[in-house]
Amino acid sequence: MYTIHLCAAHVENLLRFLAIWWPLRCQITKSRARMMIIVIWFIALTTTSPWLLFFDLVSIYNDDPDVKLCMEIWPRPLDGTLFFIIGNLMLCYVLPMILISLCYVLIWIKVWRRDIPSDTKDDQMERLQQKSKVKVVKMLIIVVILFVLSWLPLYVIFARIKLGGERLTARKKNH
Repeated sequence: MYTIHLCAAHVENLLRFLAIWWPLRCQITKSRARMMIIVIWFIALTTTSPWLLFFDLVSIYNDDPDVKLCMEIWPRPLDGTLFFIIGNLMLCYVLPMILISLCYVLIWIKVWRRDIPSDTKDDQMERLQQKSKVKVVKMLIIVVILFVLSWLPLYVIFARIKLGGERLTARKKNH
């Protein structure tokens, strides 16, 4: 279930953000960890439950009813499109992308403003600190880009099927 993986990854990002901004205030206890797990499962089950309700096996050939395909059958087709846009695309891709970006921008701000305490302030130490900050910023950018690029193909395919399906059917009828 990819939704559980996404929720867990977002909780990790939030925890990373909290640990960097408030290192001593953000303590994870067993009860907090249990609550996070329950919330992750609740969100995952809630966002995927419509698929449980509206997917069904449908015979695709009249002469061979044993050949079936699992298809999405909504009472109103518009409901399926709205679920995809709001429940899937927005909650499982766009909102997490914004959340990850926001957390990492705030982490970047915290890291960039931080001065490592030292007894002496020489040029070599400052260059080393600056180099370290640049590495952290690069890593943060890479994490955001990898999230966006790794999930983008799936959502492009879903969007093409859900939002472009009528045009594809119309093209087939014209040929």
